[in-house]
Amino acid sequence: MAQELSQELIQFLVEIGESERFDDCENILTRFPHFRSGAFMRLRPQPWHEVAASLDDSRLIVIIKTLTVIEGRIPGFGSGSVSPVIWLCHALSERSPDVV
Repeated sequence: MAQELSQELIQFLVEIGESERFDDCENILTRFPHFRSGAFMRLRPQPWHEVAASLDDSRLIVIIKTLTVIEGRIPGFGSGSVSPVIWLCHALSERSPDVV
C-alpha cells in the first residue's frame, strides 16, 4: 500500500463510514495534519486498487461513501476525474458486479 495511504488512515475512513458519523470527516485535518493538502485524494489508481484489494465489499462500500463526503465537505480535497471514488468503484464493479 502506498505510504500516503497508511493503515491508520484507511481504518479511520472505514470507521467513519461504518458508523455513518460523516460529520467526523473534518477530523482528518487534526488527526492527520500531514494530509491537509488533500494530495492523497489525487493519487494514481494503483494505490487505491491496493486498498480495494485489502478490504471486503462491505468495507469497500463504506470507504467509498466516506471519501465521497470528504470530497464535498473539505476544501482542497475535491479530486474530479482522479477521485479515489472512481478507482474504488471500478475495483468493486470488477470484483462484485452485482453490488454496483
